[in-house]
Amino acid sequence: MKNETLEQFKANQKRNQENLKKLLDFIHIGEKYGIQKKLLDFIHIGEKYGIQIE
Repeated sequence: MKNETLEQFKANQKRNQENLKKLLDFIHIGEKYGIQKKLLDFIHIGEKYGIQIE
């Protein structure tokens, strides 16, 4: 594990949250316009493991 400062950690966390938000938006658009169930099942696996987007 590499050493990182608190500022770097916070910046990485913010970037990760932004990326997860974009992914969630993509999922919601797919659900709205019809996306294959198998793909949705794969995407929603994160919920099973408690991945949350704030």
